[in-house]
Parts: sequence; structure tokens; C-alpha cells
Amino acid sequence: MKHTVELIDDLFLLFINDQELLDILGIKDKTNIEDCNRKIKRVLESSDIVDDTLETFFVYNFIQSIAYTPNYLVNKNILEFRLYGHNRPSMNKLYIRLKTLLKENYQEISVITEGAFSTGSNGFYGYMFRVRPFTWS
Repeated sequence: MKHTVELIDDLFLLFINDQELLDILGIKDKTNIEDCNRKIKRVLESSDIVDDTLETFFVYNFIQSIAYTPNYLVNKNILEFRLYGHNRPSMNKLYIRLKTLLKENYQEISVITEGAFSTGSNGFYGYMFRVRPFTWS
């Protein structure tokens, strides 16, 4: 179990070290942190400022939430992922790979809600899902 700030960075390392995910995102060199940060963003952005010139990418971070457990040591905060792209099959692959990585590495994480959302840009799709990992209070 991690603190929320630790989990965000641990997930980033997990993501950039997964070749299948890098292939889906079109990242050729995982040491190119600028490219990784453009396609794997650790900040939630509103749809009106999202860069719709990128083919496929995602953003993730914890959203404001109230502690969900009566245990004063543990929280179940809400971690949101927003997937963006012009190509729905690539987005489907991205969604499945992210969920697989989360389940393989964090068994306590489960999806609590998901669904499509409007990006405000024609032919540019958005899909989000939220998970509720255990984190330290």
C-alpha cells in the first residue's frame, strides 16, 4: 500500500516499462521523458485544453474524494483515468492494457465506474474509468 503521491509515480514507472503499452501509445523510446509525459499525463485536464493533435494518450490522477473506509490508517481514494484518441480500436487496446496492468500489479484495485465522454472535438474520442485503490491516510 502506498500514499497517493507515491502511487501516481509508481504507476508512471509501471506504464513506461511496459512495452505493449508503449507500442499502443506510439512511444519509441521510454527514456524520452518528454514524449512519455505527453502521452502518459499525471494530471487531469479538462477536455477543452486537451491536445487533440496526439493520436492516442491518457491522463490519470486522484480526484477529490472523501475517505471511504472507517479505518483511520487506510483510505480508498478515487483514481481516474481518461483515455483520448482518434482511433477507437487503439483506445480499446489501451483500455484493456491499462486494466490488465492494474490487475496484475495491484490486486485490490477494481473499476468502480466507466464510460464515454465528449471531448468537444469531432472524431476525437474520450473514455474514462475510475478505480478505488487502498492508500495510506
